[in-house]
Amino acid sequence: MSRIEVSEHELLYRLKQGDELAFKDIYDKNWKFLFSLALQKVNSTETAEEIVQNIFIDLWEKRTSKEISNLKAYLATAVRYSVINYIKNQLVK
Repeated sequence: MSRIEVSEHELLYRLKQGDELAFKDIYDKNWKFLFSLALQKVNSTETAEEIVQNIFIDLWEKRTSKEISNLKAYLATAVRYSVINYIKNQLVK
C-alpha cells in the first residue's frame, strides 16, 4: 500500500499530535541527509548514527513544545550543534 505524500506543515502538525506515522515519515525522509552531514564532520559511522538517533529521540520527546517552521533547516541545525558538542567533549577528554 502506498502512502499519500503530505506537506511538511501537515507532518509537523501530526507530529505534535503524537502521530507515530508522521514521525516515521519525517525520519524516513531525513535520516540519510542528516547522517551524511554528521559523517562529514565526525568521520565515524557509529558516532554519526548516534548523533542522528539522538536528534530524532529529542524531536519525538519534545514534539509538543517545539515550534518548527522549516523542518530540514531545523534538523540540519540540530546536527550542526550536536557535532559541535561532540567535538567539544572529545577535546575535553
